[in-house]
Amino acid sequence: MTIGMVAFGRNAGLGVFKGLEAAEKVAEGSIWGFAAYRVITKEGQILTYETQRGGTTTLIIRGETTGGLPPKEVQEAQFAAIISSGPDRVEPLAIRVLPADPKVGLVTGHRNSSALLPDRDIQANKAVLELMKQGMTAPDAVKTIMDKYPKIDAGIVAVDINGNVGYQSSVRVRNRPDVLEVMRENQETGYKVAVIINEIHPKDAATIAAAKCMQIMTGEREPDLEITIRAGLKVKLTDEDRVVVNENLEVTEVTTTDPEILKGECGGIVPYINAKVIKGTQVIGYTISEPVIGFKDGVIIDFLGQKEFKVPVKLYKSK
Repeated sequence: MTIGMVAFGRNAGLGVFKGLEAAEKVAEGSIWGFAAYRVITKEGQILTYETQRGGTTTLIIRGETTGGLPPKEVQEAQFAAIISSGPDRVEPLAIRVLPADPKVGLVTGHRNSSALLPDRDIQANKAVLELMKQGMTAPDAVKTIMDKYPKIDAGIVAVDINGNVGYQSSVRVRNRPDVLEVMRENQETGYKVAVIINEIHPKDAATIAAAKCMQIMTGEREPDLEITIRAGLKVKLTDEDRVVVNENLEVTEVTTTDPEILKGECGGIVPYINAKVIKGTQVIGYTISEPVIGFKDGVIIDFLGQKEFKVPVKLYKSK
């Protein structure tokens, strides 16, 4: 039972929420039931959301409306964790399955990570948090408990306040055929996400959840600006896909490497995704989306009936 996820990075709060949402869209099994969601905000507060049924569709309530996104301060939190499984778990929910300390970090897991350790009167997840309070990093704390108790039916994911992420299931749990542990780290930013999953099928939903979370934290699909391309522009054939824009970010020249779209009446793509964007004498960025276009002898006629299209662009970062 259960998917557990922790993350550190820009908009980690939104990342783990959308990561679980992405897993829900493709998976079946022990999902869509309870969910507990906690973040450490930029102000150092723990904010908590929980539901017993419906997963992300009932986790956020605004007035009488469910199914929305978390508040801005939750989305922008750099430390976040979420756990979900089937419905109707033992109360109190969030503090049991997702212990947290705003000065230390967040801990959750899968299987029965809130069960008492066999020789101690403390939950496995809380034992990890206690080690983190004593100065251990999240990876070291998780490894210490999981190595010491190889037969417990649990796995832990944790993130500490310094951005370290730990994840590990017990030997017993790792021998299950339905377990997947996924860790992603962006080397450029240092952002991290870890997901562990079982009894949710396909188990590759963990990979999807991690990928979605990282995409949000890195902002790879968030445009830095938009350029405007209009009907009437003549497309040129060259050895690379590129667009030239003026000071108003209007496309004045566009090129393609596809000769077929220059022949008669046809449909095609211009500018192609990842086309260079040139302003003045500088290559300033690249396109991250693309329009479907109607052509006549290489001249743009329309964009699925529209006479102009906004193309999202990512800027190259200065070294």
